[in-house]
Amino acid sequence: HHGANHPVQDLETGKVLITSQNHGFCVDEESLPEYLEVTHRSLFDQTIQGIRHKEKPAFGFQGHPEAS
Repeated sequence: HHGANHPVQDLETGKVLITSQNHGFCVDEESLPEYLEVTHRSLFDQTIQGIRHKEKPAFGFQGHPEAS
C-alpha cells in the first residue's frame, strides 16, 4: 500500500480511519502467535493493518498518522 486515502477499519469499534501508507509487505495471519490479535484491517484487501498483544501493553499499526 502506497499513498493517501487508504481506508482501515478498527475491528473493535467498527470505525474507519483514512490513512496514508507506504509499505510493500503484510503479516500472514496464520503466522501470528496465539497471544497476538488483529485489531485493524484494510478495507481495500482485508490485509492486517494493526495487531496487539492480548496480555501486555504492546501494539503495532501499519500507517503514517503524521501524514493523514
